[in-house]
Amino acid sequence: MDPDTYFKPDTVERRYAWARGLTLMREQMDSATDLKARVIIGGRVQGFIGRYPGVLEEAIITLQHGEALYLCGGFGGCTCEIIQALKGKSPPTLSQSFQDRDPSYAALTDYYRRNGPEPIDYAQICDYLSKTGVAGLKNGLSESDNEVLFATPYITEIIYLVLKGLANLLSAGSSV
Repeated sequence: MDPDTYFKPDTVERRYAWARGLTLMREQMDSATDLKARVIIGGRVQGFIGRYPGVLEEAIITLQHGEALYLCGGFGGCTCEIIQALKGKSPPTLSQSFQDRDPSYAALTDYYRRNGPEPIDYAQICDYLSKTGVAGLKNGLSESDNEVLFATPYITEIIYLVLKGLANLLSAGSSV
């Protein structure tokens, strides 16, 4: 394909190309920044184009790289589902059966299974999050501070907690 030509994700092959491109973009964004912390708010749980919901994939990349992750759950969305999985629960929306109710996503799942570098596997993702737990966020916040961040809808409280966590990491000598 011509790299300067836009194409819609209107076939399973094109959707696969989009999904691979979005994953690559997220990985490059993460490696290209000096600041090693990510704040996640909201996010779709269905109707997305990528391999996984975007904020889920960003959270996984951040955690795998051992970087600070701040999950602001007061606005709902996929962030709340990630929080539930970190706490060892199995959010229904982060399951293959839920996601595969969308026929085009089910086709993408099958295409990944046959052609991708690794299959789409929500059970594996939820297991990873559960094993990582809240302590694995490495964000400089206590468990009780994270619980507030997981629930608050107040922007000023979110800003305060994120800055508190970053300050704690910096004072501990972290290279945030």
